[in-house]
Amino acid sequence: MPNTALTAFTPGLPATEVDAALRQAVDVCDRARECAVLWFAEVQRRELYRGLGFASLQLYATEGLGFTDNRYWQFKRLADDLERLPVLKEAVASGQLGWTKATQVARVATPATEEAWVAKAATTGRRELACAVQQVCRREAAARSSTSSTSTPVAVRGTRNGAPRAPARHHHPAGRWPAGRALRGAAREGPQAGVDGERR
Repeated sequence: MPNTALTAFTPGLPATEVDAALRQAVDVCDRARECAVLWFAEVQRRELYRGLGFASLQLYATEGLGFTDNRYWQFKRLADDLERLPVLKEAVASGQLGWTKATQVARVATPATEEAWVAKAATTGRRELACAVQQVCRREAAARSSTSSTSTPVAVRGTRNGAPRAPARHHHPAGRWPAGRALRGAAREGPQAGVDGERR
């Protein structure tokens, strides 16, 4: 991350100067977090915490870095995702994507779709990207709920001829179970999929 000289806080400045200084500070904060998670991922990948005297990554984070458990898991999840998604990792390392967009992309991208998601994230605003990610998450939840309701046997209490009744099962109208949906394939779509699953 290039060194950036922050504007020192000075009360009473005109609105335009305050706005510019604030935007600069926010950009630096975002870039610092991106850099921090990349270094954190490096510590995890090479198990460097052991050489620093810590038995685990979590102990290193909470005792060595002073992280809360919540902050540790935020860093851990994104570090894991960056190792799983090399295109996303490169986008973060190069500064193409910031922390906020990277965490959104990591929620839905797979190695097969990450390139398309990174491209979308680089050319859309944070709000639009968050909406696209949320649509995919909703479809995943709906698919999971639908599959669960059609495949879970329903137990019926009581006996028949002195023997316990076998659990009743819901049968498909055609006399066979419907084919299971590939949840991850359906949910981890590319960013161009529409709300109803059609491409657009």
